[in-house]
Amino acid sequence: MANEDWGGALRDLARGLINIETNTVLSSGITGRKMPVYPHALQDIIGKFANFLADEVGIDVDKFCQEFDERVRQGTSKPDDPDSASLENDRAARAIEPDFTVGSYCTPLPNGPWSFYLLRWLAANVLSQTERRIPEQQASVITRIRVNSDHLKIVTRELKKLGGGNPYIGVTRDAILALEATTGGVVPAIPPAPLEALTMIRKIWDIGVDSIVFQTVQQLDGDVIFRVRSGLDLSKRQVLLEAHQQACNVAMSYWRSMFELIAALVSGLADRIFGSSGSQGGGTP
Repeated sequence: MANEDWGGALRDLARGLINIETNTVLSSGITGRKMPVYPHALQDIIGKFANFLADEVGIDVDKFCQEFDERVRQGTSKPDDPDSASLENDRAARAIEPDFTVGSYCTPLPNGPWSFYLLRWLAANVLSQTERRIPEQQASVITRIRVNSDHLKIVTRELKKLGGGNPYIGVTRDAILALEATTGGVVPAIPPAPLEALTMIRKIWDIGVDSIVFQTVQQLDGDVIFRVRSGLDLSKRQVLLEAHQQACNVAMSYWRSMFELIAALVSGLADRIFGSSGSQGGGTP
Protein backbone atom coordinates (compact mmCIF):
# COMPACT_ATOMS: atom_id res chain seq x y z
CA MET A 1 0.00 0.00 0.00
CA ALA A 2 2.87 2.36 0.88
CA ASN A 3 4.49 1.76 -2.50
CA GLU A 4 1.16 2.52 -4.25
CA ASP A 5 0.91 5.78 -2.27
CA TRP A 6 4.46 6.74 -3.29
CA GLY A 7 3.76 5.89 -6.91
CA GLY A 8 0.58 7.96 -6.97
CA ALA A 9 2.32 10.92 -5.35
CA LEU A 10 5.12 10.77 -7.90
CA ARG A 11 2.67 10.58 -10.80
CA ASP A 12 0.83 13.65 -9.48
CA LEU A 13 4.11 15.52 -9.06
CA ALA A 14 5.31 14.60 -12.54
CA ARG A 15 1.97 15.60 -14.07
CA GLY A 16 2.38 19.05 -12.55
CA LEU A 17 5.73 19.46 -14.31
CA ILE A 18 4.40 19.02 -17.86
CA ASN A 19 4.53 22.79 -18.17
CA ILE A 20 5.65 25.69 -16.03
CA GLU A 21 3.87 29.03 -15.97
CA THR A 22 5.55 32.27 -14.93
CA ASN A 23 3.45 35.40 -14.35
CA THR A 24 4.59 38.95 -13.70
CA VAL A 25 1.87 40.79 -11.82
CA LEU A 26 1.28 44.44 -10.96
CA SER A 27 -0.32 44.64 -7.53
CA SER A 28 -1.98 47.58 -5.84
CA GLY A 29 -0.92 46.30 -2.43
CA ILE A 30 1.37 43.57 -1.07
CA THR A 31 0.85 42.15 2.42
CA GLY A 32 3.60 39.51 2.26
CA ARG A 33 1.55 37.03 4.28
CA LYS A 34 1.28 33.36 3.43
CA MET A 35 -1.99 31.83 2.34
CA PRO A 36 -4.12 30.94 5.38
CA VAL A 37 -5.89 27.61 5.77
CA TYR A 38 -8.20 26.97 2.84
CA PRO A 39 -11.55 27.95 4.47
CA HIS A 40 -10.16 31.44 5.15
CA ALA A 41 -8.38 31.55 1.76
CA LEU A 42 -11.70 30.93 0.02
CA GLN A 43 -13.27 33.77 2.00
CA ASP A 44 -10.34 36.01 1.00
CA ILE A 45 -10.94 35.16 -2.66
CA ILE A 46 -14.65 35.93 -2.40
CA GLY A 47 -13.79 39.28 -0.82
CA LYS A 48 -11.23 40.14 -3.52
CA PHE A 49 -13.65 39.28 -6.34
CA ALA A 50 -16.67 41.06 -4.86
CA ASN A 51 -14.74 44.15 -3.77
CA PHE A 52 -13.17 44.52 -7.22
CA LEU A 53 -16.57 44.37 -8.88
CA ALA A 54 -17.95 46.91 -6.41
CA ASP A 55 -15.03 49.33 -5.99
CA GLU A 56 -13.31 49.18 -9.38
CA VAL A 57 -16.21 48.40 -11.72
CA GLY A 58 -18.88 50.23 -9.72
CA ILE A 59 -21.45 47.45 -9.34
CA ASP A 60 -24.01 47.19 -6.57
CA VAL A 61 -22.94 43.67 -5.57
CA ASP A 62 -25.31 43.68 -2.57
CA LYS A 63 -28.33 44.25 -4.82
CA PHE A 64 -27.22 41.44 -7.13
CA CYS A 65 -26.80 39.13 -4.11
CA GLN A 66 -30.31 39.94 -2.90
CA GLU A 67 -31.91 39.37 -6.30
CA PHE A 68 -29.87 36.19 -6.79
CA ASP A 69 -31.05 34.83 -3.46
CA GLU A 70 -34.69 35.58 -4.23
CA ARG A 71 -34.79 34.55 -7.89
CA VAL A 72 -32.26 31.72 -8.03
CA ARG A 73 -31.35 30.28 -4.64
CA GLN A 74 -34.84 30.34 -3.16
CA GLY A 75 -36.56 29.62 -6.45
CA THR A 76 -34.64 26.50 -7.40
CA SER A 77 -36.23 23.08 -7.15
CA LYS A 78 -32.93 21.58 -5.87
CA PRO A 79 -31.30 23.93 -3.33
CA ASP A 80 -28.45 21.64 -2.26
CA ASP A 81 -26.16 22.47 -5.18
CA PRO A 82 -26.40 25.01 -8.03
CA ASP A 83 -25.57 22.35 -10.61
CA SER A 84 -28.38 20.05 -9.44
CA ALA A 85 -30.77 22.07 -11.61
CA SER A 86 -28.24 23.86 -13.78
CA LEU A 87 -30.50 24.80 -16.72
CA GLU A 88 -33.16 26.21 -14.43
CA ASN A 89 -30.63 28.10 -12.29
CA ASP A 90 -28.61 29.37 -15.27
CA ARG A 91 -31.74 30.80 -16.89
CA ALA A 92 -32.73 32.66 -13.71
CA ALA A 93 -29.20 33.93 -12.98
CA ARG A 94 -28.65 35.15 -16.55
CA ALA A 95 -31.74 37.36 -16.28
CA ILE A 96 -30.38 39.41 -13.34
CA GLU A 97 -29.00 42.71 -14.62
CA PRO A 98 -26.07 44.28 -12.73
CA ASP A 99 -26.78 47.70 -11.25
CA PHE A 100 -24.06 50.30 -11.91
CA THR A 101 -25.76 53.05 -9.87
CA VAL A 102 -23.42 52.73 -6.89
CA GLY A 103 -20.60 50.33 -6.04
CA SER A 104 -21.46 48.44 -2.87
CA TYR A 105 -20.49 45.18 -1.17
CA CYS A 106 -21.08 44.16 2.44
CA THR A 107 -23.14 40.95 2.09
CA PRO A 108 -21.50 38.08 4.05
CA LEU A 109 -21.18 35.27 1.51
CA PRO A 110 -20.46 31.66 2.54
CA ASN A 111 -17.39 29.98 1.07
CA GLY A 112 -19.30 27.30 -0.84
CA PRO A 113 -20.52 26.44 -4.35
CA TRP A 114 -23.48 28.82 -4.32
CA SER A 115 -21.32 31.90 -3.69
CA PHE A 116 -18.93 31.08 -6.50
CA TYR A 117 -21.88 30.33 -8.75
CA LEU A 118 -23.24 33.78 -7.87
CA LEU A 119 -19.90 35.47 -8.62
CA ARG A 120 -19.60 33.55 -11.88
CA TRP A 121 -22.93 34.91 -13.10
CA LEU A 122 -22.31 38.40 -11.78
CA ALA A 123 -19.07 38.53 -13.78
CA ALA A 124 -20.68 36.99 -16.86
CA ASN A 125 -23.62 39.40 -16.78
CA VAL A 126 -21.27 42.38 -16.45
CA LEU A 127 -19.29 41.24 -19.49
CA SER A 128 -22.49 40.77 -21.51
CA GLN A 129 -23.60 44.40 -21.05
CA THR A 130 -24.03 46.09 -24.43
CA GLU A 131 -24.91 49.58 -23.20
CA ARG A 132 -21.77 49.98 -21.09
CA ARG A 133 -18.22 49.50 -22.35
CA ILE A 134 -15.95 47.87 -19.78
CA PRO A 135 -12.30 48.99 -20.05
CA GLU A 136 -10.06 46.23 -21.43
CA GLN A 137 -7.96 45.88 -18.28
CA GLN A 138 -11.08 45.50 -16.10
CA ALA A 139 -12.66 43.11 -18.60
CA SER A 140 -9.60 40.87 -18.36
CA VAL A 141 -9.91 40.65 -14.57
CA ILE A 142 -13.69 40.14 -14.73
CA THR A 143 -13.16 37.27 -17.18
CA ARG A 144 -10.67 35.77 -14.71
CA ILE A 145 -13.26 36.10 -11.94
CA ARG A 146 -15.83 34.25 -14.06
CA VAL A 147 -13.45 31.42 -14.99
CA ASN A 148 -11.97 31.01 -11.50
CA SER A 149 -15.42 31.08 -9.89
CA ASP A 150 -16.45 28.20 -12.16
CA HIS A 151 -13.41 26.23 -10.96
CA LEU A 152 -13.93 27.06 -7.29
CA LYS A 153 -17.60 26.11 -7.45
CA ILE A 154 -16.50 22.57 -8.30
CA VAL A 155 -13.60 22.55 -5.82
CA THR A 156 -15.75 23.69 -2.88
CA ARG A 157 -18.40 21.10 -3.75
CA GLU A 158 -15.77 18.38 -3.29
CA LEU A 159 -14.25 20.03 -0.20
CA LYS A 160 -17.70 20.04 1.41
CA LYS A 161 -17.75 16.23 1.25
CA LEU A 162 -14.47 15.79 3.15
CA GLY A 163 -14.70 14.07 6.52
CA GLY A 164 -18.29 13.07 5.93
CA GLY A 165 -19.38 16.73 5.86
CA ASN A 166 -16.85 19.56 6.13
CA PRO A 167 -18.14 22.14 8.68
CA TYR A 168 -15.71 24.77 7.34
CA ILE A 169 -17.19 24.94 3.81
CA GLY A 170 -20.42 26.68 2.88
CA VAL A 171 -20.16 29.04 5.86
CA THR A 172 -19.37 32.72 6.42
CA ARG A 173 -16.15 34.12 7.89
CA ASP A 174 -17.85 34.67 11.25
CA ALA A 175 -18.94 31.01 11.32
CA ILE A 176 -15.35 29.86 10.64
CA LEU A 177 -14.03 32.07 13.44
CA ALA A 178 -16.72 30.75 15.77
CA LEU A 179 -15.68 27.16 15.02
CA GLU A 180 -12.03 28.02 15.65
CA ALA A 181 -12.90 29.72 18.93
CA THR A 182 -14.96 26.81 20.26
CA THR A 183 -14.60 26.58 24.04
CA GLY A 184 -15.66 23.86 26.43
CA GLY A 185 -15.33 21.19 23.77
CA VAL A 186 -13.20 19.86 20.96
CA VAL A 187 -12.56 22.26 18.09
CA PRO A 188 -13.52 20.50 14.82
CA ALA A 189 -10.39 19.78 12.76
CA ILE A 190 -10.20 21.16 9.23
CA PRO A 191 -10.22 18.08 6.96
CA PRO A 192 -7.03 17.82 4.84
CA ALA A 193 -7.69 18.89 1.25
CA PRO A 194 -6.27 17.18 -1.87
CA LEU A 195 -3.06 18.71 -3.21
CA GLU A 196 -4.70 19.61 -6.54
CA ALA A 197 -7.40 21.63 -4.74
CA LEU A 198 -4.89 23.45 -2.53
CA THR A 199 -2.69 24.26 -5.52
CA MET A 200 -5.62 25.80 -7.41
CA ILE A 201 -6.80 27.77 -4.37
CA ARG A 202 -3.27 29.04 -3.70
CA LYS A 203 -2.76 30.29 -7.25
CA ILE A 204 -6.14 32.05 -7.35
CA TRP A 205 -5.52 33.52 -3.89
CA ASP A 206 -2.03 34.71 -4.89
CA ILE A 207 -3.04 36.49 -8.10
CA GLY A 208 -6.50 37.57 -7.00
CA VAL A 209 -7.59 40.56 -9.08
CA ASP A 210 -4.10 41.91 -9.76
CA SER A 211 -3.05 42.82 -13.30
CA ILE A 212 -0.99 40.18 -15.15
CA VAL A 213 1.37 42.05 -17.49
CA PHE A 214 3.58 39.20 -18.71
CA GLN A 215 3.05 35.44 -18.85
CA THR A 216 5.41 32.75 -20.08
CA VAL A 217 4.38 29.09 -20.38
CA GLN A 218 7.21 26.63 -21.04
CA GLN A 219 6.07 23.17 -22.05
CA LEU A 220 7.81 19.83 -21.83
CA ASP A 221 7.87 19.37 -25.62
CA GLY A 222 9.85 22.60 -26.04
CA ASP A 223 7.02 24.99 -26.94
CA VAL A 224 7.21 28.39 -25.25
CA ILE A 225 4.20 30.73 -25.15
CA PHE A 226 4.84 34.36 -24.22
CA ARG A 227 1.97 36.77 -23.60
CA VAL A 228 2.02 40.53 -23.04
CA ARG A 229 -0.91 42.56 -21.78
CA SER A 230 -2.04 44.95 -24.47
CA GLY A 231 -1.87 48.64 -23.63
CA LEU A 232 1.09 48.19 -21.27
CA ASP A 233 2.82 51.49 -20.48
CA LEU A 234 5.99 51.54 -22.60
CA SER A 235 7.90 53.44 -19.91
CA LYS A 236 7.43 50.47 -17.56
CA ARG A 237 7.78 47.71 -20.13
CA GLN A 238 11.56 47.21 -20.17
CA VAL A 239 11.96 47.16 -16.39
CA LEU A 240 9.08 44.70 -16.01
CA LEU A 241 10.38 42.53 -18.84
CA GLU A 242 13.80 42.23 -17.19
CA ALA A 243 12.14 41.22 -13.91
CA HIS A 244 10.00 38.70 -15.80
CA GLN A 245 13.05 37.18 -17.50
CA GLN A 246 14.78 36.75 -14.14
CA ALA A 247 11.66 35.08 -12.74
CA CYS A 248 11.56 32.71 -15.73
CA ASN A 249 15.21 31.77 -15.13
CA VAL A 250 14.51 31.02 -11.46
CA ALA A 251 11.43 29.00 -12.37
CA MET A 252 13.35 27.02 -14.99
CA SER A 253 16.12 26.22 -12.51
CA TYR A 254 13.53 25.02 -9.98
CA TRP A 255 11.79 22.98 -12.69
CA ARG A 256 15.08 21.26 -13.60
CA SER A 257 15.78 20.48 -9.93
CA MET A 258 12.32 18.95 -9.54
CA PHE A 259 12.88 16.67 -12.53
CA GLU A 260 16.17 15.50 -11.03
CA LEU A 261 14.43 14.87 -7.70
CA ILE A 262 11.66 12.84 -9.35
CA ALA A 263 14.23 10.77 -11.26
CA ALA A 264 16.03 10.00 -7.99
CA LEU A 265 12.77 9.14 -6.22
CA VAL A 266 11.66 6.87 -9.07
CA SER A 267 15.01 5.10 -8.96
CA GLY A 268 14.75 4.67 -5.20
CA LEU A 269 11.16 3.43 -5.42
CA ALA A 270 12.14 0.86 -8.05
CA ASP A 271 14.90 -0.40 -5.77
CA ARG A 272 12.42 -0.75 -2.91
CA ILE A 273 9.96 -2.71 -5.03
CA PHE A 274 12.31 -4.92 -7.05
CA GLY A 275 15.52 -4.79 -5.03
CA SER A 276 18.80 -3.39 -6.28
CA SER A 277 20.68 -5.40 -8.89
CA GLY A 278 23.40 -6.15 -6.38
CA SER A 279 20.96 -7.74 -3.91
CA GLN A 280 19.48 -10.21 -6.38
CA GLY A 281 20.94 -13.56 -7.30
CA GLY A 282 22.34 -14.39 -3.84
CA GLY A 283 25.87 -13.09 -4.48
CA THR A 284 28.91 -14.73 -6.15
CA PRO A 285 28.81 -18.56 -6.26
